[in-house]
Amino acid sequence: MQVYQALWGDLPQTPVISGTSDSSGVFILPNRPVSVEITTATGHTLHANPFGRIDVVGRNGQLLVKVSRGGHEDYTWMKILSFNMAYWVGNTQVYTMTLETHLPPLDAPPPPPTLTGRFESGLVSMSWPSQTGAASYGIYYSAEPYDRWMF
Repeated sequence: MQVYQALWGDLPQTPVISGTSDSSGVFILPNRPVSVEITTATGHTLHANPFGRIDVVGRNGQLLVKVSRGGHEDYTWMKILSFNMAYWVGNTQVYTMTLETHLPPLDAPPPPPTLTGRFESGLVSMSWPSQTGAASYGIYYSAEPYDRWMF
């Protein structure tokens, strides 16, 4: 798993967090430092957390997560609001977020080695060489919002 965080609207080339999940698929996000702990007038203090120091207007309040397994990869977002809402309903020490991906089962055929695409007259055509044992492939696409995939 690789986790990227936008900085002033741009995603860096290097992940801020990376690692491998355990045999149950669980990956614990490590806390990142906030450099200086500041307490607000209402008594709230930002401590080390997976997002690190949060921009005053929240521009870095979401993480792009790249999940990969067996040559396949998928991306999803983790938004800080989900963690805040979990805290507000009582998950003050531990919160487990389940990420939904489109990673195929472990026994799925490998992805096509070469994929060619053509865009013409508003239509997209794609082709790849057939592989032994692969009866078909599912093609997913997305329009805004990009975290909603359709088959």
